Amino acid sequence: MRRAALVLMLSLGLGACAAARAPSLIQAAVLTELNDDIDLPPEDRRPQVTRVPPSMITRVNLDKDGVPDWRVDYGEAGLSVWCGTGGCLQKLYRGTEAGPVLVFENQVRELAVVDRAGERRLEIEVHGTHCGGAGVMECRFAFAWDPAADRWAERPSAQGTVLMEGGFPPMAETHPSELSGLVQSLASDCTEYTPRVEVFSVPDLDGDDARDWFVKPPYRCDSDSRVANVIVFLTRGGLHEAYRAQEDEVLAVDIATTPAALLRSRECDLGVCRFTPVSLGVR
Repeated sequence: MRRAALVLMLSLGLGACAAARAPSLIQAAVLTELNDDIDLPPEDRRPQVTRVPPSMITRVNLDKDGVPDWRVDYGEAGLSVWCGTGGCLQKLYRGTEAGPVLVFENQVRELAVVDRAGERRLEIEVHGTHCGGAGVMECRFAFAWDPAADRWAERPSAQGTVLMEGGFPPMAETHPSELSGLVQSLASDCTEYTPRVEVFSVPDLDGDDARDWFVKPPYRCDSDSRVANVIVFLTRGGLHEAYRAQEDEVLAVDIATTPAALLRSRECDLGVCRFTPVSLGVR
């Protein structure tokens, strides 16, 4: 019994030390978020948090560069506001000589940083809709940090998944300015929810060594289908539309090939689709 109590005290102490050693920039950002309910009526505001819970911030190793990296697990905040059916908010900060840089910010059900195939891999499990299925469906993605591109690069998951159905950006991306007009035109005027056009990059599809782009319009208020399905843009020779999915099509990216391959399916049953290649006319 004493030994168990000692182990518990030591683990709590190590957690507290980890949070204490985390850069002040991260701790300050977390505290600000934990107390960010200023817009609520006074009677609904939470008691002010003065210290980051010790288990929220832990040290991780994202890229083996010898500089400490950090994970912030909002599931350890003790507040349900940070969690939902897609898991809890997670943030990853990559350590650099100039200070920590936020490189991952999204809601996940599982997150692990592991050694695989001679590199550090980020393995995540997320809401099933990111794989084109129901929320309860298992949906996994994997990434490795690419120092040359200064961003995450997609990898096969530990389960061997090489098809990205839908896609999962590790964090919000700044899309090319050429897409701004399209994004505005696709935004729904629905007043029941905040319309959101999803724009994220995908691995190179046409062999020019540049990432390409998916644009996913929002759902209509009066339907479960999208206003229009995914639109694919290539960057070769200037950003241009290369493919627009039909209403009944599901698109996926096969990252097992180089360049990656665009696939489509019109035959899906219970989240399992039969995919065929899409010719983009540039290979």
